[in-house]
Amino acid sequence: EVDFLHFHSFKEFDKEKSAKILRLVEVLTKYCFTSRVFFVPFYPFEAEAVEAPAKYRLILFRRFMVKIAEEIANKYGIKALGSGENLAQVSSQTLENIAVIHRATSLPIFRPLLTYDKNETVNLAKQIGTFETSITPYKDCCSLFMTKHPVTKARPEIAERIERKMNLNDAIREGLEKVEIVNVE
Repeated sequence: EVDFLHFHSFKEFDKEKSAKILRLVEVLTKYCFTSRVFFVPFYPFEAEAVEAPAKYRLILFRRFMVKIAEEIANKYGIKALGSGENLAQVSSQTLENIAVIHRATSLPIFRPLLTYDKNETVNLAKQIGTFETSITPYKDCCSLFMTKHPVTKARPEIAERIERKMNLNDAIREGLEKVEIVNVE
């Protein structure tokens, strides 16, 4: 069984607006029989990140995502996290940034696509049937934190210092209170 976690940019969960994500999970569920999708709003983080340095916001958001994932994993007996990151494909996926993000959890994070280049990932998506759906337009959260000059060599002590100035625990709590779970078979 594989469970999925998606952070949405809507105030409230909306199944219609999340149709793309559900279609992707339906295709992936063919490989794992049943699954759940945990839909979490990201606006609690966004409200806290307003004062954070722009170049660190995406790293901080990814750390927030990992912290939420860990809380959900602990609640539901999930033993590890997974991610579709590619090493150095985008600024948040440098080795230094991945290390800073990973420090936000005590759980292992599997990254099966880590060494794939973009063409290999696209070919795999075509092979398993997710490519056409994945390229349809969708307002994803990470693109909202893109800045002209993002940090590429984040330092953990800086990320943690910024987080201490944020009300991150409240943002995590609020995000977890608003989780919507959709079962997919």
